[in-house]
Amino acid sequence: MYSLKEDRLFADGSDEERRLIVSFNESLEYRWEPQPDGARRLVFERSCALMNFYEQMNRMSERGFLFGALLFSRRAGELERQVRSHILTRLVRTYHDMMDNGRPVRESEVSHAATFINALIGDLTEMILEWVEDMNTDDPYHALVSQPTAVIRGTLFSSNVDQRKTGRFWGMAAESERFPERIFCDPCPPANGSIFMPYHARVIGLIFGVAPEPAVRRFAEVIKQRAVHKGILLNEDDNRKHRVVIMPASENEIRSVQVNIVNHIADNARRQLVASIFACPA
Repeated sequence: MYSLKEDRLFADGSDEERRLIVSFNESLEYRWEPQPDGARRLVFERSCALMNFYEQMNRMSERGFLFGALLFSRRAGELERQVRSHILTRLVRTYHDMMDNGRPVRESEVSHAATFINALIGDLTEMILEWVEDMNTDDPYHALVSQPTAVIRGTLFSSNVDQRKTGRFWGMAAESERFPERIFCDPCPPANGSIFMPYHARVIGLIFGVAPEPAVRRFAEVIKQRAVHKGILLNEDDNRKHRVVIMPASENEIRSVQVNIVNHIADNARRQLVASIFACPA
């Protein structure tokens, strides 16, 4: 049982670190509330604690996110899987949810918090995979709601995640039936590109350079078969309102994305493998 009085990290910490410890501990106070339809609602007793935790980490910059990840790793084993998932999802969504004006989440809004995830993905690989699976799940009994692709992809493809240490994660992801393959095929917002943004192709190339071969084969096939659509904007009236329409991408657009991914794979053997799957030049 955790005790703040016996926590040497708290006793020896700076004022900033102590505030971070207190905010994090407060964010773990929760209860489940049964609902009439058989679902449950997860209620955090101190609704602002996790937001305070995020803001304090952000003020401390990278050092804050790394220290926060240490705090999470020390107590993660005490929590139910789904509670951990709720905490991590709320954490990466904090910036968007603080500024929410009804628009969809952008990948850039969750990317910054990926520094926290980067510190965990190497040692708590299974927990991070469980969280990603839960972000792809609708489960009323555990109050899970499937998250937009932008939340998942914006975290896992963030420049703040060092893909060199994610090989085990992608290997486990390739064996998971619940892993959201859509991060490798959903089109990006039309204002940012056709199928993928340029940085998507770069990150996928990095992933294919470090992931085990079965993972490369699975996700390259997903791209080949399903990354074939793009979003376009259609004006609806003279007030400049618009809607996004998903439509098939051209063969040239599809081929350009595939070639771009292959060109970002540093390992020659992997580059040849992915090129053979895409049937494009290596």
